[in-house]
Amino acid sequence: MSIVLLTRIRSGGPSHDAPRQPGQGPHVVCPVAVTGAGERLRDGMVGVASTRDRGRDALVMALETTRRGTFSIECVVSYDDRATFGSRQTVYAASPGRNAGAPQIASFPDGTLAVVFMTDERVEGVPDWPRKAGISVVFGAPPRHENIKWGRKQIVSEMGAWPGAERVGDGAVLVAYEHNGNVHGRLLFSA
Repeated sequence: MSIVLLTRIRSGGPSHDAPRQPGQGPHVVCPVAVTGAGERLRDGMVGVASTRDRGRDALVMALETTRRGTFSIECVVSYDDRATFGSRQTVYAASPGRNAGAPQIASFPDGTLAVVFMTDERVEGVPDWPRKAGISVVFGAPPRHENIKWGRKQIVSEMGAWPGAERVGDGAVLVAYEHNGNVHGRLLFSA
């Protein structure tokens, strides 16, 4: 079983120390379970992006999980500045026997979300996850009443691994990933 934990680190002090109990210093607060409590899943490889739900600030955390046996992508949403996450939902589930993992998420200025991830669905032959995978993206509308409508998978690169995503400029998301020992990049734009 795996639990995603959130530890708040306040600026101005030491960072990345071992978690402290309350009263052990002003900088680190105890970790809080974000996902996985009470479930026998392997959740991890998280990314977080901010957006809005009908004028309300929201954070969306994308993560890989083993809910279906192989890896798939789900997300959770926070409306209280990371105090709690809920509304767990599927972002993308690969075809049976295949994987989708290592998600990263970014938002566009209009609140549209992009989740980039690895998948071995288009690799021919016997799956060799995660060594043989490509990079894909799904776009999601901003949340409405805690639900996100995700679009269809689109190919970013036929082969690649370990993507990252970050909003750049006034309307693009930069996707960076490794392929054959080199870092490649591609700009995504919302429709």
